[in-house]
Amino acid sequence: MVLPTVENTLKYAPFWSNTFPDKSIYWIGSKSTIDNLEIVVNAINSVVARHPEVNFYIISNEAADFTKKIKNAHLVTWSQESYLEELAHCTVGIMPLKNNEYNRGKCGFKLIQYLNMKKPVIGSPVGVNSEIIGENGIIAETEKQWLQALERLLYDETFYRECVKHIEEDFFEKYHFKSVSDSLIEILDL
Repeated sequence: MVLPTVENTLKYAPFWSNTFPDKSIYWIGSKSTIDNLEIVVNAINSVVARHPEVNFYIISNEAADFTKKIKNAHLVTWSQESYLEELAHCTVGIMPLKNNEYNRGKCGFKLIQYLNMKKPVIGSPVGVNSEIIGENGIIAETEKQWLQALERLLYDETFYRECVKHIEEDFFEKYHFKSVSDSLIEILDL
């Protein structure tokens, strides 16, 4: 039996809120994965050029030069005490990945974090990303697909709400901490 990577969903629940009006794109990660943002620089800049109210937030210990490369980009310093409160402001969470051996082995943890916060996602079809995203957001590969996905999730409220509904019904059934804990207990009791 294969159990997916999970995060403690219950610690996210106090932060659940409607952030659709905020028009904010979030990426959470570390120095080891920040170079994957190269994939979305042009797409985010195009979105911001068309919609100057959109902001991009990097939750990390550093932003490399992406706060210069991406318009309306802001570094939010990651901290164990505050990252959930910061992530709660997210409208859309992204996980761009270059298709390489290292990234194909990733567990989709960024997606799991955004989805635990009940935020729709956009991610590259690399590794387990496609499986996790399902109907909880949009898979994007090309610059045009990233641009279209960002605009759709930021401005199509009906579609956005459908994604949130899938998160609540489908994602939580498979990736909720309690569901996976119950499965693990069942295995150990065999």
